[in-house]
Amino acid sequence: MNKEIPISPQEEQAILSWFIHGAKEQASPQKVKDFEGWLHESPVRRALAQRIERIWNHQSFAQALLKIEQASHRERLTSRKTPMRPWYLAIAASLVLVITTTIMYNSNTQRTIKRIYQTEPKQVSRQKLTDGSILDLSATTKVAVSYNERKRRIRLFNGEAQFSVAKDPSRPFVVESRQASIRALGTIFNVDQRYGFTELTVLEGEVVVNPLEQTRKRFVVAAGEMLRITEHSTGAIKTFDLANYKSWIDGYIQVKNQRLSDLLVEFNRFTDTPLTTKGHEIGSLLVSGSFDLKKIDTNIQILAKLHNLKIQHQGSHTVLESSEEQTP
Repeated sequence: MNKEIPISPQEEQAILSWFIHGAKEQASPQKVKDFEGWLHESPVRRALAQRIERIWNHQSFAQALLKIEQASHRERLTSRKTPMRPWYLAIAASLVLVITTTIMYNSNTQRTIKRIYQTEPKQVSRQKLTDGSILDLSATTKVAVSYNERKRRIRLFNGEAQFSVAKDPSRPFVVESRQASIRALGTIFNVDQRYGFTELTVLEGEVVVNPLEQTRKRFVVAAGEMLRITEHSTGAIKTFDLANYKSWIDGYIQVKNQRLSDLLVEFNRFTDTPLTTKGHEIGSLLVSGSFDLKKIDTNIQILAKLHNLKIQHQGSHTVLESSEEQTP
C-alpha cells in the first residue's frame, strides 16, 4: 500500500481476502465477529477495510477488475519461472489507483457494459444479459459481468451459477473463477465456486478450461461431463447421466461420493442456520443421493441416520458429529 497506510503484507492479504476473495461470505457468524474485532483493534486495518468496502460497492469496480485481470494475465506470461500469488493479492498495492484511473480515462476506452449481480441466502435469480445469454444465480452468489465489442467476461467471486450462452463467434464468452478460466461459444454449463476448488458441469455443447495456475494445461469438457479444478491440480474428467440430471435450478442437489463437508456448503446457501461438521473424519464422509433444497432439515436427519451421526444445535449453528458408542 502507499505510505499513508503502513500495513504489513500479512494484514493486507487477510483484509483483501476477506472482502474480495469471498472469505466473508463463507465465514461463520463467530468468525465474522472475530474478524471485525481484529479490524477495530487497529485504525490502520479499519481504514483499509473501509476503503476496500467502498471500492467493492463502487459502480466502476467491474471496470477496474477488467484492467486488473488483464495486467495479471500479462504478469503470468512474463513470470513463468516464479510461482504466482493469486491475482487479487498481486495487485493489492495498486487496487485503489487502478479504480481511480479507470474513472478518469473511461472516455478513452471502448464502450463496455458492466454490472455486478448478487444473491442472498435462499435467494436465486435469473438475469437476461444484453447479448441474450441467460445468467442463473444460485443462493449466496456474486458475479461481475463485463461486456464489450470484443469479449464477454464474467467473474464468479463466490457461489454457483449456470450460463446459457448466446452464440456470437466474434465475442468469446469467458467465465473466470479463482482457479480457472472457462471459455464457451454457444453452450449451457454450470460453475460452482468453493473456497478450495471450482467445479464445472457441462449440460450442452462444450467448453475449454484453462487452469489459472497450471498455464500449460488445457481441457475440453463436453455435455455430460464434469471437471474439478484446484489451485495446483485438476481432476479427471468425469461423466454423469445427463438425461436424469437435476441441479439447484430444479430445486435439488445430486451427489455421488461427495465429502459431507462439501455437501453442507451447498445446503448452507439455502438455509438460515449454518451447518457444520465436528472433526475432519466426519467432514470427509462420502455421501451420495438426491436432496431436496426445500427440505434441508429433513436432509440432515436422513444423513445423520444413515451415517450414525448426532445432530447438535450450538447457538446459531447446527453441528453433525459422531454418535457416542452405546455400552452394553
